[in-house]
Amino acid sequence: MLILFSILIPGTQPSDGVVMTKPGNLKTKHIIHMVGQTKEKEITSSMLKVLKMCEDKKIQSVSFPALGTGRHNNNLFPQSWTRMEGKDLEIVALAPNSREYQRIEKEFIIQRIQSKDQWQRYAVKKQAMDKKYPKNKNELNLYHGTTKDICQKINTCGFNRSFCGRNATAYGDGTYFAKEMWYSCHDAYSKPDASGLKYMYRARALVGSPCLGVQGMKEPNPLNPADLRQGLHDCAVNNLQNPFIYVVFCDAGAYPDYLISFKTV
Repeated sequence: MLILFSILIPGTQPSDGVVMTKPGNLKTKHIIHMVGQTKEKEITSSMLKVLKMCEDKKIQSVSFPALGTGRHNNNLFPQSWTRMEGKDLEIVALAPNSREYQRIEKEFIIQRIQSKDQWQRYAVKKQAMDKKYPKNKNELNLYHGTTKDICQKINTCGFNRSFCGRNATAYGDGTYFAKEMWYSCHDAYSKPDASGLKYMYRARALVGSPCLGVQGMKEPNPLNPADLRQGLHDCAVNNLQNPFIYVVFCDAGAYPDYLISFKTV
């Protein structure tokens, strides 16, 4: 269900008021109107009200035009939005030389971690895993949210299972990684420091042959319980068919490739 979103010039509505109306002749089912805002705090407040209204009315998708651009006229939608009729979602790639891309880029600090000892341990384990499972995609780029004090330890010594239990242990007592960046951005995993900075790694992780994780698991399950000589699975996951959370129990099974520092608004 496509929801169009329009901006009204301030009138009798409260400054962050939102109103839902019928769509008229537009190819959508609802229109949500919002008073035009230009500051991040007010825009965020109004967007939250819109999303709350959608949730209350069980609306599953919403499209937002550009906000805070100063376009208080009849041409409210950027040119790319004219293609949105009948679509629930459109992903638009930003050009690296665009002002929008450069503004967002400045809000992130990305550092590459170069640790020879960590890399050698990881490379040896990857080589063995690739030999064992030559047809598998054994390595994934995953995300791990953490805190400033733990970052200093990871940069020097790598991921450490002894840190587990600080945030989650639902799938075992190992180091947790997420398939998507947004999950690791939650404050529960990347708690802001005194200046508001949050910390997250994009890491290489060896997943090999995963098993289903359970709380209290100290190591992956055996590949074959009837023959322990075949060894163990390589990690635990939250779902075998569509894994999103990966738990690595061997500290050399993940390498902290990039440290991303950022602030949320």
